[in-house]
Amino acid sequence: MRKFFYLLIAALALAACNENEPIVDNTGALKGKFSVSADKQIRFSQGNLQYRASDQLWRFAESQLDFLGKGNENISDTYDGFIDLFGWGTGENPTNTSTTTGYGTFTDWGTNAISNGGNHANLWRTLTREEWLFILHGRPNADKLVALATVNSQRGLILLPDNWNLPKGLTLFSVTEKGFSWNSARENYEINDDVNHFKENIYTRDEWEKLEAAGAVYFPIAGGRSETTVGEIGNEGLYWSATSAGAQKAALFAVSINYVWITDNYRFFGYSVRLVRDEKAID
Repeated sequence: MRKFFYLLIAALALAACNENEPIVDNTGALKGKFSVSADKQIRFSQGNLQYRASDQLWRFAESQLDFLGKGNENISDTYDGFIDLFGWGTGENPTNTSTTTGYGTFTDWGTNAISNGGNHANLWRTLTREEWLFILHGRPNADKLVALATVNSQRGLILLPDNWNLPKGLTLFSVTEKGFSWNSARENYEINDDVNHFKENIYTRDEWEKLEAAGAVYFPIAGGRSETTVGEIGNEGLYWSATSAGAQKAALFAVSINYVWITDNYRFFGYSVRLVRDEKAID
């Protein structure tokens, strides 16, 4: 009996330790672990990638909820504010707005030193197309780990880690629990209706912080940029992959009211970037 008591105390102490584990480590990596293949896990950065041209500073958004929207229309080589919508593979030329040149070779944004992400080159990287696909549909129980949501009055997508446990007092409905189904041919979760599915899960900032502490990752629906025009904020969230799709396009992870999917588009469009670190490089 005494042995059982000590084991119980140890288990409770371990659980308390896990609950109190910091949401972000000292490199800016979130705590949730996501499988991107049968034998590899990653952690996402604490927020979308941002860049300031005036002093060539890279950083992660301080919060997963943050994005810069119309501020990206100020994009230039001398702009002293931050941008967060980038043409494909522009780790060396992040302010490129050309529709014809400068996207032929992929330079991973993670090759740069991220000021609040460890501040060393090559600590981070961009997911490939196949890795995005594995997160969405290759993991065990993957269809229960993807959800549309409105957090702090803002639309976004929530991805849940491999070992997800819902915090007490909260509810969360996955896309498949709300009628979406996986279309293997199109490689997407889709539903044909006119319902605003971002209203299926509505959270205050405080409620979101509880989900985040349990490992949830949030992707704001930040729209996209064409040259110096930004649109579709709140309607489409588009995140680049590291994978090309022919001579002029590249693969990306995208979200809208009716779809969560892997698709491709022209490389000159400005989309969001969410970097990752391989799990073995973090511990």
